[in-house]
Amino acid sequence: MAVVLLIAGLACLGVLIQEYLEARDTLRRLEARQARLQRLQKPDAAQRQRQTTAGSAPAGDAALARMATQLQFPWDALFRHIESTTDSTVSLLSVDIQAQSRRAHIVGEARTMAVVVDYVMHLRASPLVSAATLSSHEERQVGAFSTIRFSIELALGGAP
Repeated sequence: MAVVLLIAGLACLGVLIQEYLEARDTLRRLEARQARLQRLQKPDAAQRQRQTTAGSAPAGDAALARMATQLQFPWDALFRHIESTTDSTVSLLSVDIQAQSRRAHIVGEARTMAVVVDYVMHLRASPLVSAATLSSHEERQVGAFSTIRFSIELALGGAP
């Protein structure tokens, strides 16, 4: 019995070590990627001179620059605002972000249409949202309760 427990313990230890090594490798890759993106955001004078004399950047550099621009948007502040405007009267079912086009699609449910309209107005009040449009809604019967399922399209822009 003790031998079986020892073998099981060693097997668990092996699995844990493997997961640790994989997590460490993933962390190193992410840190290297973050450092590369930070270098893109703040090019030194020599890099700026080379970019000026070379004309347009290669396609890979342009893609990294677009990604850096997308990462500069205050996504955390946007998600905090979306969460802070919801309360027990609104249930979010999905939030789909298209970072390249700076658009978002929100699907949720509420008890009444007045609550949905109020939620859209709260979203419009954010400086991070340049437009909030109720794109669709429908009344649904869930058991004994009636709910409004809605979709909202957000155009993102501005600063926190």
